[in-house]
Amino acid sequence: MGDTAATASERLHSLDLVRAAALLLGIVFHAAIPFLPDLQLWLVVDQVRSSPVSWLTFTLHTFRMATFFVLAGYFGRLLLVRRGTKGFVKDRGKRILAPLLIFWLPVLILYGIALAVAANLGATPVTDEPIQPPAFTLAGFPLTHLWFLYVLLILYLAALIARTTVEKVDNKGTMRGAVDRVLAKTLRIPFLLPLLLASVVALLLLNHPEWPEWWGIPTPDRGLFPNTAALGSFGLAFGLGWLVHRSKDGFAPLVRLWAPHLVVAMVATLVCLVITDEPLFEPQLEGRARLLFAGFYAVAVWFWTFGLIGAALRFIRRESPAIRYLADSSYWLYIIHLPLLVALEGVVAHWPVPAELKLILVVTAGVALMLVSYHFMVRSTFLGKLLNGRRYPRKRGTDENSDGWKVPSGASDGT
Repeated sequence: MGDTAATASERLHSLDLVRAAALLLGIVFHAAIPFLPDLQLWLVVDQVRSSPVSWLTFTLHTFRMATFFVLAGYFGRLLLVRRGTKGFVKDRGKRILAPLLIFWLPVLILYGIALAVAANLGATPVTDEPIQPPAFTLAGFPLTHLWFLYVLLILYLAALIARTTVEKVDNKGTMRGAVDRVLAKTLRIPFLLPLLLASVVALLLLNHPEWPEWWGIPTPDRGLFPNTAALGSFGLAFGLGWLVHRSKDGFAPLVRLWAPHLVVAMVATLVCLVITDEPLFEPQLEGRARLLFAGFYAVAVWFWTFGLIGAALRFIRRESPAIRYLADSSYWLYIIHLPLLVALEGVVAHWPVPAELKLILVVTAGVALMLVSYHFMVRSTFLGKLLNGRRYPRKRGTDENSDGWKVPSGASDGT
């Protein structure tokens, strides 16, 4: 009994770290954009560009949000099982809806300040057209990088509606049992499930109007109606995580294939970079090249996701206080990171140093400042309770988290 509980705790810890890493890699992604070759439409324009940074940026963008939504679905059902529907709705209202409502306007204001700093340093795009304010319409509402919270709320609502409907239709659990068995078997057949999922994502991308191929799944950061490609792809990821949590073995079958999955992911990513290496915010491929890119990109999305989850379960065996602390802070860091990065990118824009060094400096300085703000302004305050589900004491030790199960201080059901 004790061994089983310990194994379950290790798996939760591993998966939570992967999910946190997906958010933290978003910081690296946004810090790298000013250094992409030939790109002139970002918030900050740097004088130095780098192809290696472009390759890194492309790779990170293929998997980080899909991986996040898979684990959000997994932990979402975990929370629902523990707390019931009312407790689930209350928790998600506090930790997803409330942060979106509370931080959206301050983040938008900080954007303006950061852009003013960058403009004062001569690091913003030069254009003859006047800068237009955000369009606060249904189609143009600026969700900024907090769009993932809005999409999560949509997916949580959809999951609750689907669950209620299925329980009424399948009151004996026959259909759910069949789905569980099929999923469990599919997870054990090498490469089958990620290829099936990739086929769906590829079709969604190909049917997206004016799809800018290099940027992968179109980010739904504007408008209150997410684009079909994003909602379908991330909804598919969320649904997979939700269903996998129903399985007895969870993601365990991915452990033995973590290396082959990552090899396929790297090959698919390389093929995509060969097909197109220009980071344009517009379509650039036609015909067979577009079909090939969509297929290989979708393969990369899912094989990276499966490989990273499998590797985490294989190698992350024990909890590290430092890594746990970083994982706890990831929610706060992601919420506040982009305005700060824009300002820092403006500061280094004219420095005559390699782009790779600038990227390291921006990420290091930005994360350091954000961690200081987390430690003194969030972790032990009401904001910590809002984002982490509880206020963490200044001293370390074993404590009981907000879900009432004993784990090392810092563990949680996550966001």
